[in-house]
Amino acid sequence: MEKNFGKNCAIAFDGYTRCTSSIKIAEQIVSTAIEIAIGGKKVTVVAEDVDFLTLSVARTPPCESVYYIKPSKGKVVRRIYLIGEIQAANPQLTNTYY
Repeated sequence: MEKNFGKNCAIAFDGYTRCTSSIKIAEQIVSTAIEIAIGGKKVTVVAEDVDFLTLSVARTPPCESVYYIKPSKGKVVRRIYLIGEIQAANPQLTNTYY
């Protein structure tokens, strides 16, 4: 991660857990990631669950450096998203979750 994102990077990882309260876990991880980003660090959320991407797009302030990585699985290749780019392309999605 340091090679791609620099030394000033924090990582939030969901552990690929599947449970009935996964949305609560996603909310906690995304909230923590945003707090870290507001503190001046780049943050990378690694998760298979699309809830993380959705929450990140809706809640992240546009000027923060938050990335989302959906790891590869089977024939599906790894995807890296910069939340700010998604927000810029789809401004109607920002701050819609509050």
